Order: sequence, then structure tokens, then C-alpha cells
Amino acid sequence: MLCHSNYGGAEPTMAIGGTLFYEPADGEPYPVAGYTVRVVDSEGQTLDMVSNRCGNFFVTRDDFTPVYPMRAELLAPDPTNPDKLLSNRAMASRISRDGSCGSCHAHPASSFSPGVVFVVPPAGSPPAPPQGCPPPNYAAQPNTKDPG
Repeated sequence: MLCHSNYGGAEPTMAIGGTLFYEPADGEPYPVAGYTVRVVDSEGQTLDMVSNRCGNFFVTRDDFTPVYPMRAELLAPDPTNPDKLLSNRAMASRISRDGSCGSCHAHPASSFSPGVVFVVPPAGSPPAPPQGCPPPNYAAQPNTKDPG
């Protein structure tokens, strides 16, 4: 999100942003669409962001200015009811410093990062792989922090 900050110059200027992935048991991870990231800031403002076809979600600074710290929760689309969301995962810690999820959720997971965010699909409904999206840019990066 650094490019979409006041310093990076890319438009739009974002307040919060990240990417969601699914990790199939027999293949490479891929981005997922239709999952909701809900954040609640310290003043009780709630915002829902839905991942697009390439797994990205974001909100601009013009539309939302969070007051830190924030809490985050991931919600899955209900495969039986398109108007309903299912609780998926809640972040155990608070977001204290910035809205770039990639600042903490870097690949590979390590003692410095919990790793990228993988969704847990509702039973029997794995998300479809996206069409026309670039592959995750982390997939080929070796874990250089692991001496083993």
C-alpha cells in the first residue's frame, strides 16, 4: 500500500488494503473474491470491504479515516444464501499502526509475520480460482530467514 499513500503518489490514496488467498490442499494458493473484511476502529466506526476478483480489498482515505487501534474479522459468503455472511476468522491482535495488511502479513510466515491471510471456505464450497489475475507475487520467494 506504500504506493497508494501520501508519499507514493499512486491514486487513489488508500486508508486500508490487502489481498485474501485460498490454499488448496493440492495446488498453489490463489486470490479469492467475495469475502468480506470487517474492521472496527477505536471509535466504533465499522467498515466492510469485499475482496474483488483478484482477492484485493481496500478503502480510500476520502471514504474512511480509521482511528487506531482497530479490530478485523473475515466473513465468508454463505453458499446457500447470498444475503448472508458467515463468520470465518477473527484477528486475535489489534491493528495498531497502519492500514496496510501486508505490513504484518508478509510471506513467508515467520516469527515476524503471521503470513498472508488464507480464507477458510464454508464446508464443501472452495472458492473458484480467478480468471485474468496475476499470480501471487510471493509464491516463488524462498524463506531466507529460515536457516534450515
